[in-house]
Amino acid sequence: MTGSDTEQRRTARGRRRAAALAGVLLAATLSGCSRPPDLVLVTFDTLRRDHVGAHRAPGAGPSPTPHLDALAARGRTFEGALTTMPTTSPAHASIFTGLHPRDHGVLRNGDRVPEALAAERSLPQQLRRAGYRVGAFVTTNVFGGAMGLSGFEPFDDAGTPLRPGADAVAAALRWLDESGRDPVFLWLHLYDPHSPYGPAAAKPEHYPVDLGRYGWVEPRHYADPAARAAMAALYAEGAREADAALGALVEGFAARGRAPYWIATADHGEFLDEHLDALGFAYGHGSLLGPEVLDVPLVVAGPGIARARVPGAVSLVDVYTTLLALAGVGDPRAAAEGRIDLRGEPPSGRVVTAARRFFTPEDRQKKRITEAAARAIRARAVAASDGGALVVVGEDGAPADAARAPALADAAAHALAAQRRGEEGR
Repeated sequence: MTGSDTEQRRTARGRRRAAALAGVLLAATLSGCSRPPDLVLVTFDTLRRDHVGAHRAPGAGPSPTPHLDALAARGRTFEGALTTMPTTSPAHASIFTGLHPRDHGVLRNGDRVPEALAAERSLPQQLRRAGYRVGAFVTTNVFGGAMGLSGFEPFDDAGTPLRPGADAVAAALRWLDESGRDPVFLWLHLYDPHSPYGPAAAKPEHYPVDLGRYGWVEPRHYADPAARAAMAALYAEGAREADAALGALVEGFAARGRAPYWIATADHGEFLDEHLDALGFAYGHGSLLGPEVLDVPLVVAGPGIARARVPGAVSLVDVYTTLLALAGVGDPRAAAEGRIDLRGEPPSGRVVTAARRFFTPEDRQKKRITEAAARAIRARAVAASDGGALVVVGEDGAPADAARAPALADAAAHALAAQRRGEEGR
């Protein structure tokens, strides 16, 4: 072998090493410069799960939510998703902190997350630190910043009590155009299904709501079945308008060549006339517990997420974990706090809790709550399916099936004690 041959081999090995090193450096550079994905959270205020076509039985008639159904058809649809509390601000605070109401302290509309906790846990603040532009477009001023979750810029509620979801979408798309190619986290809140029921254009005429028509009402006001049917039709119309707004937002992102991850859910559901005759409660939420208000639709869709129907118990607190994970932000507290990434499978035997705030005697007198209704508030059942379970914490925390499911009864008792400690500390 000549010196020339040896030198050629050395040169070739050097070139291969240089090429390999260049490849590693290029991969590292591309990895370091890769753009985080866009994230979109859509919360339907007061949307019942059984009014979403993706959850309805075949032959149930035309779906009021074709755009949400289309999103579900290309993503993960959760059959056992549950709110943390059937009240708007507490449920949203759970989404944005990953905590249950007893832990974040928002137990009614108008409550604030403590500033120190908001600074530590706020989802929008964490995503801003990760390089996101973060905007909120909401359709009511019921929040009014009261959740104490700073970080959204803008927090756009148009300064009005109500606005149509379509208007919020138009504002959101204008903001998206101004964001350039920066990654965005966009929250769209849709009040359209909420009372006063009916089309968004007519809502301001009936706002604030007539308490004779919504909540604790006299059953005789709805003695005519046609009156109940009319209320159900108005509610469904609001669901359709909210769904149309979602469709416009999906179309807007697609037209701009952006492929975000989508999470669409509801803060809670709504009672229609299920308890009107027995308890005098109808067309409202927040006072009673039941599947009508606790069950929520939940869809996760986006690049690489395969279509699936997922059984088992999941919670709105899991939305927090999932959005952070999609953004590449680690959350080492998730496992200890019992939260999961919704891209995985809910663990077998998982217990999820939901609660409602306590009524004082003054509340009961003001709201005309009967003894029968008070008993219904206090004694709630445990619902279980596919290895997961829900513990509903009412005023005594005792599940109706305590004898059959002592472990769940124990979980309910612990959840109730934690909630009471939270109440006492306020």
